[in-house]
Amino acid sequence: MSLFLLNLKHYIIRMLRDPKEIALLLAIPIGLIIFNSIIAGDIEAMTGITFGDYNILTSFMAPAFLLSFQFFNSFFMYAFLYKDLRGGMRWRLLSAPCTVREFFFPAFIANWLVSIILGVVYIIITALFLNVYWGNLFVLAAVLAIISLIATLSAVLIFLFTSRYSQANTLGYVVGFGLMILSGFMLPLQILGDNFVIRFLLNYGTPLSIGQAAIISSGPLSGIFDGFDIFIALPGFGGASYDISRSLTNIAILAAIALVLIIITIIASRRRKI
Repeated sequence: MSLFLLNLKHYIIRMLRDPKEIALLLAIPIGLIIFNSIIAGDIEAMTGITFGDYNILTSFMAPAFLLSFQFFNSFFMYAFLYKDLRGGMRWRLLSAPCTVREFFFPAFIANWLVSIILGVVYIIITALFLNVYWGNLFVLAAVLAIISLIATLSAVLIFLFTSRYSQANTLGYVVGFGLMILSGFMLPLQILGDNFVIRFLLNYGTPLSIGQAAIISSGPLSGIFDGFDIFIALPGFGGASYDISRSLTNIAILAAIALVLIIITIIASRRRKI
């Protein structure tokens, strides 16, 4: 087995070694969906609109939390990089007959794969037990893979531009929660009015809003309120109706963002001699 595969296996095992942390990364977003569903009430009963056997409210919220928690999953990345490259393991690794990059890259791929695995588990649980409609599965897979990549790249950049783990951890929370707020996932931006800025933030303001709009636009859920004079502060509400071309456009935008981050990460890692 090559050194890359050995290190990849090593980091995946380490990231999955703590079942409590893995359980929290799944339980918290699912718990938030259930809590918000209880607070909001029965949308179907209030509006008279139904969507087959699916739950309208959870179907709007689930993609938002799926994508948001990819950034919290990426905390694994800089946690292990700090332990291995700036902690007690540093000198042992530097004495090994391989370069730092040969540890760095497998850790990056391992975090990306673990994030995707957690996302898939989350999707399966919400589909089976919360009646979530996930739209086109190919669009869903592409968005999940790219957002996980963006989140992992963000974690690498946080590691490269901080000197202490506490700084990285704080900055990670700022990025994660900041994106959720700007995307309207924590605070329903629709309550602030209906204008260009609000619509831009909901649809294109962050990678999260772009990804969530892509998922919702891939199926008829996005047009479920068309023709009804209903104002509901749901994440993504107010976007274009069912349009797979919009989903593909949004995926292309996300891919471009990921490409830019890859270039920045490569330049930064070389300047940091990694």
